[in-house]
Amino acid sequence: MQRSGLITIASHTVNHFNLMPITDVAKLDRELRDSKAVLEKELGVPVQYFTYPEGDYSDLVRERLKAAGYRAALSMSLDAEREVPANESEDLLTIMRYGQSRFAEAIAKANGGNQLEPLAFLPSAQRNITFREPIQQRRVTVDGLPLTLISGGRPVTAHADSRYQVEQIKAKYVPGAIAAVDGGFHSLEFLDSNRMIGPVVSQFSDNPGTFFIGTRGENPLLNGRPLVLVSPTTVRFVPFDAKKHDSLAGLQAELPDVTDAFVGAGWLVRDGKPQNAASFGKLYGFDASRDRAFWGIDRQGRPVIGVTMEMIDSVGLGRILAKTGLYDVVMLDSGASTALAYRGKSVMSYEPRPIPHIVALLPPAPPEPTAEKATTIICPVSQR
Repeated sequence: MQRSGLITIASHTVNHFNLMPITDVAKLDRELRDSKAVLEKELGVPVQYFTYPEGDYSDLVRERLKAAGYRAALSMSLDAEREVPANESEDLLTIMRYGQSRFAEAIAKANGGNQLEPLAFLPSAQRNITFREPIQQRRVTVDGLPLTLISGGRPVTAHADSRYQVEQIKAKYVPGAIAAVDGGFHSLEFLDSNRMIGPVVSQFSDNPGTFFIGTRGENPLLNGRPLVLVSPTTVRFVPFDAKKHDSLAGLQAELPDVTDAFVGAGWLVRDGKPQNAASFGKLYGFDASRDRAFWGIDRQGRPVIGVTMEMIDSVGLGRILAKTGLYDVVMLDSGASTALAYRGKSVMSYEPRPIPHIVALLPPAPPEPTAEKATTIICPVSQR
C-alpha cells in the first residue's frame, strides 16, 4: 500500500484508547510516539499524520501531538447531524471527515451525485513535493504492460560532453546517484554531438549551471511542450515559450532557484489526467508502439523515473501511468534511446542508443528543521 503512491498511512495510537479522558502525559506520549516510531521503522518513511480513535481529543492531546512531531490530525463527529467536510475544520489538528457509514452521502455532497470521480488534487504548482523519501524500485504490470518505476530521492540532470550509455554518464557526472533514465531529446545531426532540442541547464556537466539555448530558430516549434524546471526543493512543469524562456533569467522568472531545465517531448499525465492525442500536436511517432522513457511526480509528491518493458503508444502509456498513481509525467527520449540504470546496472534487455542527457535520482535530501507548515489533505479515513 505504501509503495503504490496512492495511500498515506497515518498513526492511530498503540492500543486504540479514546484519548480525550487521559490526563497522564507519559501515557499519552507512549500512545502517540511509539505508534509513530514503529510505523516509521517498518515503512521507512516519515509518519506525519494522526487519526484520533473515535474522533475524540482534548487540548492536552493536541498539545502532545504537536510535541510528537505530527503535522495534522483527523477527527470526526459521532453525531451524524454534526458532520462537516474537511474545509470547514477548525485547524490542521482537527480535520473533520465523514464516518465510513455515510461515505456514499459524502461523495454525493462533494460531487453533485453524478458519478464517482477520482479524488481532486491540487494543481502541480500548489502541491507539496518532497525530496526526502527513500529511493525504491518497483516492477509492476498494469493493463498488461510491464513497467519499471523508481521513486523517491532528489532529481537532478546531467549533460555530458558527448553521447554515452546512461550508466556511464551517471558514473562520470553524478556518481552519487542511485538511478538514472535517459533525458531530453537531442540533435541527431552528428553522432558525437551533445546538442539538445530546446534550451537546457544542468548542474552536473562540464559547464555546471550554464544556459544553452539549443537552436534558436527551431525553438518556436517546441512551444507548448513541457518545460521541466528543477530546484533543490521542488519541480515545475510549465508550457515552453520560446520568447519567454530564451535565457537563464527567463527560466528564473518561473522558478527563481532553478538548477536544471530542459524541454520534454510532451505530457503523458498532467494534473492527474492522462493526455489525449491532440495534446501531442505534431510530435513525430507519439502514436507508434515504442519503448518509452518518462519521469514525473506521483500523488505523494515523490519524483519518479521509469521505462516500459514492452512497446506502447504515448496515449496508452499516459492512461496506464495515471492508474499507477503518477500525477504529472513527462515523456523523455524514447524508442531506441529508452534506458534506465539502477544501482549501476541497466534494467534494459538490449543495449540502448547512446545519449548525452539524463535525469538522475540522488539519495533523499536531509530533513528540514522542524517548522509548522500548512498543507492540504484529502483522505477519507475509516474510524477504525
